[in-house]
Amino acid sequence: MLKEVKDFYDKLLNDPHDRYRSWEHCYRFFTENRKSVQDPSLYSLHLFAYLASWGMLRGSSFLLQKDYLFHNEIVMEILKPKYDTLVSLNPEDMNSNIISLVDELSSRITKIYRKNTAILNGKLDDPKEASGTLVTKIMMGTLGCVPAYDRYFIGGLKYKNIPNRTFGPIAMTELFLFYRNHKAEIDETMEYVNSKSSIKYPIMKIIDMYFWQIGFLQDNPQ
Repeated sequence: MLKEVKDFYDKLLNDPHDRYRSWEHCYRFFTENRKSVQDPSLYSLHLFAYLASWGMLRGSSFLLQKDYLFHNEIVMEILKPKYDTLVSLNPEDMNSNIISLVDELSSRITKIYRKNTAILNGKLDDPKEASGTLVTKIMMGTLGCVPAYDRYFIGGLKYKNIPNRTFGPIAMTELFLFYRNHKAEIDETMEYVNSKSSIKYPIMKIIDMYFWQIGFLQDNPQ
């Protein structure tokens, strides 16, 4: 079992309202209501709350200047049936078509943000580029198909000598190799978490928690 994930999740069990549960709320809503889409605004509200809780509305972020309805177009893209195969993606199912689909969705999210950020604070501005951190946090929160490539996750990859630490097709292949080489430990950890959770954590979320916790502990030794 991956001790880092177990220790992290056991702490969550002590607080039913811990901020890291924001991922659970967002992921549950998107996956349980994926087939019955009506008004995208409720999906956008869940996504916006999750992103805020996970630190994506701080400081100079362009999201700080927008309301939750700003995400409606991104929500409608994510909910397209062609992305159904990405829900709770198992690394063992990855092939060139799946990797291309992940890359396509990532590019679409980036383009939508770029198109819709030409006006900030009521003024014309340069279109903003969504960071890899933002894009992958969205895909993790709504589909559970990729880890969130934030500072601590990337730090964990570096500590474990994973060579490709920029999100993209090559990095996805690296995750497949990592899972294949540590399948027993990851699956056992996922079974442990899911035996105590009210939702089913996908494999990519377990991998996300593992590297994030390693990166966090490197910066914050106990």
